[in-house]
Amino acid sequence: MQNMNKIRFEEVVEKPYLLAELRKGARMTQKKAAKHFKMSQSLLSRIETGKQAINCKRLKEMYDYYINLINKQYNPISLYITPIEQVKYVTPEDRIKKATDLMKNFSLSQLPVKEGEKFVGSVDENSVINVNKRERVAKVMKEPFPILPSTMPKQNVGDFFKRNKEIYAVFIMDKRGNIIGLVSRFDLYAKE
Repeated sequence: MQNMNKIRFEEVVEKPYLLAELRKGARMTQKKAAKHFKMSQSLLSRIETGKQAINCKRLKEMYDYYINLINKQYNPISLYITPIEQVKYVTPEDRIKKATDLMKNFSLSQLPVKEGEKFVGSVDENSVINVNKRERVAKVMKEPFPILPSTMPKQNVGDFFKRNKEIYAVFIMDKRGNIIGLVSRFDLYAKE
């Protein structure tokens, strides 16, 4: 299979089966694609196999749609990062009230916990909701957010979140091993 986003429109015109390859590269079933393009699945199948002619404008619309989906899926996760300098955090010694105030004021559902220069844990809405607000964050702190590489494609990070439903955010590390930011589930899908 070719590199999907390298397939040129002119190639699809000459080789209609490449349209099916693009659809698969965009992770769309034939049924879902047919519904999106408001055509029957059998008509889409005939188009993809070259048994049904299609006007150039419609073919270009389908091509552009698939390429756009492919590009979104394979964008590096670095496009969705909240830079580390902008990440709100608490320390283990902070009061729960500080965590809840930050979450409320910045519409956050989770916060990293930082001690010195190291992220040592995390808190989320569920861990602070029914706790005395004068208690220390250390009392309710959970594991730190996982760390993923900045070169990881968006789709893989999305798959990571799907497999790990209890994780709501991840730190992103550059090639030199520095944490450069944070990506939450919300960031991943809200910035599309």
